[in-house]
Amino acid sequence: MWSGAATDMRLKKRIVRLLIEEIVVSGIDRATPQLVLIIHWKGGKHTRLVIPRNRKGHHRYVTDRAIVDVVRELARAQPDSQIARILNRLGYRTGAGNAWTQSRVTSLRSRYQISAFDPSADRPALLTIADAATLLDVSPTTVRRMITTGLLPATQPVLYAPWAIRREDLELETVRRTVAAIKRGGALPQTPSAGQLSLEDSRT
Repeated sequence: MWSGAATDMRLKKRIVRLLIEEIVVSGIDRATPQLVLIIHWKGGKHTRLVIPRNRKGHHRYVTDRAIVDVVRELARAQPDSQIARILNRLGYRTGAGNAWTQSRVTSLRSRYQISAFDPSADRPALLTIADAATLLDVSPTTVRRMITTGLLPATQPVLYAPWAIRREDLELETVRRTVAAIKRGGALPQTPSAGQLSLEDSRT
């Protein structure tokens, strides 16, 4: 009955009142990292239960630390509204299970002292694919293919998140030669298909 999905919460409270005489809490000093509960059952039995105390500023609805790290990386090149869209697209949720909004991302950054992206900065530390395409005067598709072929270094906080490109990497000799060749009418090397067999591995 207790575990049944149809059991009403009010009925569970009545069951608790019938079984438990009182609960005594010790270790309530804020310096103590845990709480000790002594459950006095009806009939005279006692149960000692030790539970960890929430640290200051923490509660059970804490955002996963991995998401905080993703936001920290994204905030270097993306505004809060875009970060919220990215987190939702990746299927991430807040500690309370809600979808992400701009205000929730802002609140998370404030809580973990993560600096906001400054679009007015003359030289942002990290660039998006669109930013890099504008600076190189090529298409975003070209920049993406340069990344996938290893010609242009870039990083992702997590799989499927936007690529982040260091501005100084646009000045690499390999990048400059590749862009110059494309503008002369050349083409990037074709990205190999994951399902394509090499001649060495071919069984035919």
